[in-house]
Amino acid sequence: MAGFSLHAVGTNAICGQNQRLKGVHQSIRNYAAMIQQQINEDKRNSREKTVYGIQLTEEKLNDFRDEQIGQLKELMDEATKPNKKITISKHSEHKT
Repeated sequence: MAGFSLHAVGTNAICGQNQRLKGVHQSIRNYAAMIQQQINEDKRNSREKTVYGIQLTEEKLNDFRDEQIGQLKELMDEATKPNKKITISKHSEHKT
């Protein structure tokens, strides 16, 4: 197997994974900024109920794996529990 390097294959796989994770991290930062903006708008418009996050269409939901759908359901269940107070700080510490 001339020219075949297991080390090179592993290095390329790791570099590719790092690039994908950078994209995921940027998406999370963007989403967090959008949520913070919605929270700030909610504070200014206390008479109107603000909807947080984005609306997921059926088409977008079809792109998710079953595990991701389960995680979204768990998140929705937690977020809609009555009498839960969530505080978001600049340091991303969540207090309930």
